[in-house]
Amino acid sequence: MHAQPAAATLNYAPIGTAAATAIGVAIAILVWAAVSNSAFPVIGSHDRAALWVVFGLGVTMCAVAGIGQTSTSLGWLHPITLIGIALGVLAVVPLLLVLFGWTAPLTSAGHLFGGSFATLSVERIAIAGLGLLILVKWVLGFSHYVIRP
Repeated sequence: MHAQPAAATLNYAPIGTAAATAIGVAIAILVWAAVSNSAFPVIGSHDRAALWVVFGLGVTMCAVAGIGQTSTSLGWLHPITLIGIALGVLAVVPLLLVLFGWTAPLTSAGHLFGGSFATLSVERIAIAGLGLLILVKWVLGFSHYVIRP
């Protein structure tokens, strides 16, 4: 019996990265709707639901791209692994801030960026922050495939 080739699994670089990128495009659409203060596609104007959807899609991106791929090929103490772990933990922060009603950091972030950010709901500011963290984590994960041994 022969094992199935690696190319057929989702965490193989081209397939996993393409799937994660497709999910990332969906997240980008939701982030754009949040930042432009528009209704969310399919979700409507339910800001908190959209935040949960963006968070769930971000976790799904990590899963389809292959959780643990970086630590397996580069090691647990490699900077890409450590930064990826830190970004993953940090991605939970916007969700927790909204969930527990700690709005001051989100409101401050909205005023810091100014313009239309200052008028967004805390959920929409959290979506924008989470989207930015997801983008940085995607770039970091994609760079892993470029430098891995």
